[in-house]
Amino acid sequence: MPAAEFSRWANMRPLISEFSFGYALTEEIVRGRNRVIRGAPIFPTQNQEGQEGGYDVELPLIGLPIFLQFKLSDYLQRSSAKEWNLFNGPYYRMHLRPIRLSEQHNLLLEWEQLGNEVFYVAPEFHTQDELNNFYLSCSIVNNSAFFRPSAIGSLPDENEHYVVYQRGNITGWLCSEEPRQVQKAFMGEQFEEYFSQLIRENQRELNLQYFRNITIQLVNFLEQNEQDIGKIKRYLQRIERRSIESQESVIGLYAYIARTYFDAQLFVFRYDENRAQQ
Repeated sequence: MPAAEFSRWANMRPLISEFSFGYALTEEIVRGRNRVIRGAPIFPTQNQEGQEGGYDVELPLIGLPIFLQFKLSDYLQRSSAKEWNLFNGPYYRMHLRPIRLSEQHNLLLEWEQLGNEVFYVAPEFHTQDELNNFYLSCSIVNNSAFFRPSAIGSLPDENEHYVVYQRGNITGWLCSEEPRQVQKAFMGEQFEEYFSQLIRENQRELNLQYFRNITIQLVNFLEQNEQDIGKIKRYLQRIERRSIESQESVIGLYAYIARTYFDAQLFVFRYDENRAQQ
């Protein structure tokens, strides 16, 4: 077999799209398998001048905002793969954006370190058949890997870096010059248990004032990180001057910033104490 052909089969690019994975994962979170944990995705408005539509959250509520960044991963299935000896079996490789191209990872890391909930989430599968099967059996979450940016840490240089991990294995590795262990936040099947505890310990009242405050904090955070946000800052100031009653503009802006600068989907997670006791 020619070297190029061997390499193609040794390193399988994902046969699903990031959009398909993100959609399937989002729908499963929204439906909530046991209705104990409910996640409402917050979408930006069609434009930031106050058009209707874009989110489905009634305020105030008790919950926890969470950033999820969806990633895809290559599938490595040959013993000649570079990191094979770390697992002695097939594994996945999740690429991180190099800091020479984007400060995205560092922004996610710093935002988490300020006390916010942020996760990378990548599939532990790569084919359309697997996506279909897990979607129909409501087990996308069970077959996904969740990593906190803080577990990965700062990227050491401007070169390419990636996280390798294996289905059913809590330990992954950040691959730079020397591999370094990286722990998943939890195993996929522990999703409900993990987030139940996280929400119970950190939940807060989410009202319009909360979203105004957190949006201002996020804008200031980006400005301190030398991001070009002049237009967004002026728009936010107009919202404050108008003292509008609409939730849409400020919540939509927060979701827009999450999507644009962090490439992350904003969710509001809620825990149903009554259903948990049933």
